[in-house]
Amino acid sequence: MSFDELNQPALKNRTLNTMHYFAKLAFLTSIVCSLTPGLAIARPPYTWSDVEKFTRLLTKKPGDYNLHKRRADAYLDVEHLQDALKDYRVSLSLRADQPYVFAALARMDVNDGKVESAKENLRKAMASWREDSPDWQDAARYTCSVIDALASRKKLDVANEVPTIQVRMAQIKSPHPQDGGLVDCILGRLEELRGNKSKAQTLYLKSIMKTPLEIRRVAYAKTAWFYQRQKDFGTAMALLTEAMEQCKSAEDKSSLLRTRIDLAAKSTDLGCKDGWIKDVIDVLPEPEGPYYAGVLGERMVTLLSCDKTQFLRVCREIRMKHQRYPSSPGLAIADGFIDSLSGRDSLFRTKFARAVNSISRCNQHIAWSSRSQFYVAQKKFTQAFCDRCEALKICPPSTKQPYFNSAGQLLAQCDVRKDWSKLEANCNYLMLDFECNEFIPNFIDAVLSHEQIKAASKSWRALLSKQPNNASLKYMVGTADYRSHRLDSAIQCFSGAIALHPKWQAPLHKRSDCYRSMKRYKDAEADLTSAISIQPNLVLLISRAELFDELEKPVPGLTDVEQALQLTDKTPGGSPFKSQLFRLKADFLDMLERYAEAKIWRAKSKEIAGSN
Repeated sequence: MSFDELNQPALKNRTLNTMHYFAKLAFLTSIVCSLTPGLAIARPPYTWSDVEKFTRLLTKKPGDYNLHKRRADAYLDVEHLQDALKDYRVSLSLRADQPYVFAALARMDVNDGKVESAKENLRKAMASWREDSPDWQDAARYTCSVIDALASRKKLDVANEVPTIQVRMAQIKSPHPQDGGLVDCILGRLEELRGNKSKAQTLYLKSIMKTPLEIRRVAYAKTAWFYQRQKDFGTAMALLTEAMEQCKSAEDKSSLLRTRIDLAAKSTDLGCKDGWIKDVIDVLPEPEGPYYAGVLGERMVTLLSCDKTQFLRVCREIRMKHQRYPSSPGLAIADGFIDSLSGRDSLFRTKFARAVNSISRCNQHIAWSSRSQFYVAQKKFTQAFCDRCEALKICPPSTKQPYFNSAGQLLAQCDVRKDWSKLEANCNYLMLDFECNEFIPNFIDAVLSHEQIKAASKSWRALLSKQPNNASLKYMVGTADYRSHRLDSAIQCFSGAIALHPKWQAPLHKRSDCYRSMKRYKDAEADLTSAISIQPNLVLLISRAELFDELEKPVPGLTDVEQALQLTDKTPGGSPFKSQLFRLKADFLDMLERYAEAKIWRAKSKEIAGSN
């Protein structure tokens, strides 16, 4: 059956019946597989006590590659990434043919954005696979997630890399026919990348039949996401529902339930969203509950404004669930959202504080992020920004950059002048923790009044005395000095920031303004030229054109004006600068005309002098 035929409504029931058949066959297959020795069982997440246990065992057996690998897994689960990396490398030095370790390293590289390193570790994982390779299923599961992540980021070369991986995966699959379902998932994804959707569909469905029961949720989830990518949301949801009915483990059921929530949230099919709120409420008592509380909070804000009946029904269900699970932090946060929407903010803050304290330190950032998400839905951007910064202060290193990016986006939506007293401490933290990020200092400089900059400069100077090599603080202190006309001190601060980060345009621009105020035009022109050479910028080009206007240099001035006019339509908010640029252009043309007249007059004067 082709993929186009599958999408026809008349064949939808037959497709679902086929899936039901595959699921039954998979159940029988899993019984056979469970009797086969050596199969890996999907383990629960490790905790810090497991790290300590493996450390004690390693004191007795320091050369055991398997103990190093298991401690690395434990470090990874508690998000101590550097320690995990160190143990994985020790494990490889003791035994090099471990595809699971290479695949785990590739997964860490993908999360860090190191695409080439991820591909290299993926190649090593596939090259090291043998019939007796340890942790074969976990290696396949990690490899599947790495290829999926690279594919979703469009980082795989379909013409060259994908066929190579396909050939190797087919070789790996042959010695492991009884549990090669996850390899079928990988092959299905590769066929999908090559555009063979019918073949991909067949491989995905086969993967469900062939994957052992203990890790079949992975195959179900991958197959459901395949149908979601093909915009067949009904089949994807039906597949996940069927999978949940087949699951015996509560942990596997909750994992599939979370997949179903995520899939429904991304679908455009309203039919997929009917049971979405019920699914979210069901998952709130679980350890991941605080995250889904934020997702539900967003929806509750929308319901309050457009469907109060359903909003009250959702509130009732949350309260009933919270009575059943009174110690659940996810339900406590959701219950607090109800209080906040009812105007009982003090009660909300109390419940939220209790919920945060009941969560382990390494996961508290999720609760702060959820409340930030809730405030964004209410357009309370200042509170949302402060909560996102609280999450940033305690989150693991792997999630810092996404939190920082979202904090910057929220700051841009805040009324910074009005709420500076609430925002100042968090803005200072961002400048301290993320040195020389251009957005935060540039944005503060552009928005704050002279009085606010002057008041804040005291705390910036105090922080700079503790961190003398912080470029962001040097820039902000220099800005305060420039606004107070202490130009020598400002130039010194901007020069320090430039020395630390030569490619940062803002201090170059500011230093050129200082030089221009001091009539040091050559230095001002040199700084502006250096800044423009890094990246042509509308504001920088206008600044240099104004300098050329002051120096009466019409030819380079006209060049800058023409280049700036081309950028006005490409730069957000660039249109208002057009009038200023046309005025400068008229000035330069007038200068050229005057110079031409002067040349003619001088030539005539010479002729008159020669004739006399």
